[in-house]
Amino acid sequence: MKSMFKKITALLMALMLLFVTFGCSSDSAEDGSADENKVEENIDGSNAGSDYDGSANGNSLIVRAAKSRKSIVADQYHVAAVKADGTVLATEHQGIFSYYGQSEVEGWTNVIAISAGSDHTIGLKADGTLVASSSNDWYETSVKDWSDIIAVSSDDSHVVGLKSDGTVVAVTYDSYGQCEVGDWTDIIAVASGGHSTVGLKADGTVLAIGYVENKDVVASWTDIVAIEASGSTIYGLKADGTIVTNWTDSKNYNIIKEWTDIVEVSAYGNLVAGLKSDGTVVACHTDYNNITVHNSYEGCTAVGDWTDIVEISTGSDHTVGLKSDGTLVCTECIFNDSRSYSGQCDVNGWTNIKIPE
Repeated sequence: MKSMFKKITALLMALMLLFVTFGCSSDSAEDGSADENKVEENIDGSNAGSDYDGSANGNSLIVRAAKSRKSIVADQYHVAAVKADGTVLATEHQGIFSYYGQSEVEGWTNVIAISAGSDHTIGLKADGTLVASSSNDWYETSVKDWSDIIAVSSDDSHVVGLKSDGTVVAVTYDSYGQCEVGDWTDIIAVASGGHSTVGLKADGTVLAIGYVENKDVVASWTDIVAIEASGSTIYGLKADGTIVTNWTDSKNYNIIKEWTDIVEVSAYGNLVAGLKSDGTVVACHTDYNNITVHNSYEGCTAVGDWTDIVEISTGSDHTVGLKSDGTLVCTECIFNDSRSYSGQCDVNGWTNIKIPE
């Protein structure tokens, strides 16, 4: 009898142990799933991997930041573009401005985005590091130790990098404090504008530092989804497809405030262009006396017949558009002086340019 009782007791204990084991396993799986979801919501990019390029689902900040990355860039003397295979092309000025070395991008690989100033080109690699080309190693040295970069913006005076944790780094000239961005957080896009640095926060507000006109105006913006900077002028693209700027008494503003359905804005000096949701482009250009000299169909703003455009970039006197088939179109202002930058629009024959995310 006692033997039978022991056998029944042992059987019951085994069943209880089996139940507890399966019960714990089920709970662990549920907890693990919840933890994975929390990781995806973090903004530190730790789940993305060192070579995350924003193409997959995952960290929301990184995915949003990927939308600010450029496949094409136009600057004062050249145009550069990232190909779908991660290599880079650049036009070379045929005149006196060819010696800067900004077009020496042969051999670059695994590049996912591009930026430039008049004397350099910066490439963002898939592993979060940067490559640079210029007439000396100044830019290369300045950014060689950067890591975990997910977006980059540069101009004639400084380079700005957005890190995967939503913080920002900046280097080179700091004459107006434009590199003092060490306390910025929750940033999803950056723009450099000569002597200014601009950051778009995840909540749709904007930070600006350096030489910026009417900073209080920029600080009041809300519902911003993209930013652009040119000199002391800041542009904000609102969620409703309109553009706001801190320089409201300019001739350009009287034109661009009427633009609608804009999905991207690009500016360089007095040249401003907007990409519309239907793939067409609008542009305007004023001279330094605030007089409109070109608007939509003339010179560097002759974009009125462009279609199927997915990305734009403006240089000092030229506008470049990336078409949905991976080719480029480029138009430039023609002057009778040294500003006729020969060769900067020589993009005919370029194919398989990386389509933006």
